[in-house]
Amino acid sequence: MSMPFYNFAKKSCFLSKCCRSAFTLGIHLFRQTLREVNIDPITYDVTIRDIQIAGSGIMAMTLPDAPFNSTVGNIAVETPKGSIYAGAGGITQVPLNGNPSPNATLSLKAGTWNPFESPMDVLYYGDIIVGAPGVLGGNVSLAATRNISGLIVARQNLDLSAGQNFSGTILAAGNINLGAGSFSGVIIQGGGITTVAGVDTSLVAVAGTNVYFSALADGIAPSTYQWYKNGTNLPSATDPVLTLTNIHRADAGTYSIVVTNPNGAVTNDIHLRVLVPQLLSASFEQATQTFSVSFGDPDGASLAAEDITSFVIETSADLVDWTPTDLPLSTNSSGGLSFQLPISSDPGSGFYRVLSQ
Repeated sequence: MSMPFYNFAKKSCFLSKCCRSAFTLGIHLFRQTLREVNIDPITYDVTIRDIQIAGSGIMAMTLPDAPFNSTVGNIAVETPKGSIYAGAGGITQVPLNGNPSPNATLSLKAGTWNPFESPMDVLYYGDIIVGAPGVLGGNVSLAATRNISGLIVARQNLDLSAGQNFSGTILAAGNINLGAGSFSGVIIQGGGITTVAGVDTSLVAVAGTNVYFSALADGIAPSTYQWYKNGTNLPSATDPVLTLTNIHRADAGTYSIVVTNPNGAVTNDIHLRVLVPQLLSASFEQATQTFSVSFGDPDGASLAAEDITSFVIETSADLVDWTPTDLPLSTNSSGGLSFQLPISSDPGSGFYRVLSQ
């Protein structure tokens, strides 16, 4: 967590933190920005230099020997007139006593909107910039009037709103609500509902989950909506929300929303990629002295040559450290993909896995 301030100016960051358990530990260090001013004694030119001092972050945790009913504390940081910067420590909630603390909240707010303007204008700009390990919490809420960047992980639900841009990686086990001017990165959602509003983005979702795309329109009414997939009109998709349920590989593609009102039309694209867990099988071929490993989608959907780049084969000797291999993949007669493992004179032992990327 950083707290910018100047040695002769006003403090621009306000910190508030709540830890609601006797077994909760909160730690915070700051990154400071000091302003050095030099005046040339001959020319009287003024030179201003900002010096940054790196800091850590914020952690709320329950200790391993705490009673199980002890829950991790909440974290709340607000900077109404400035930004939030977290250093190497990130901003994290870590329940070490085994209680998942499903109601724990982690809230970061940077900057201030003008509630009296429609659409709302910015009173004070603020960014949320987090370093490794990023933001890790239960129910996570991030809101900035300008930019948000970094790794954001929520054990439950995630709400993220960036007035301009988001860049980074989002992982959440529950629902995801995302709104931003633009998006650069990856979203991985584990089982809830993902709602994306008003952004050009790439979304990664797991097969079998539900995805909601949402468009928000401001301006002169009436507004009409039309959704497209890979450039093709979706005839029944004329509402602000597009719902995809129980998604599979065939649902992957580029979804576009065209919003039209009397002033014209605006288009946003959302690129959906679907990760599908693979079913593996192996057989030994005596003639070539190789193991043939085949894999495919559980629902029987066919994999083609263009899908080969979507997979990586990794190997490990201990199931802990994994290394990518250069084993070539090929299509097979069952509609899946295969790779070969030759049997050497000293084969040793090893493990292999297939990663969808």
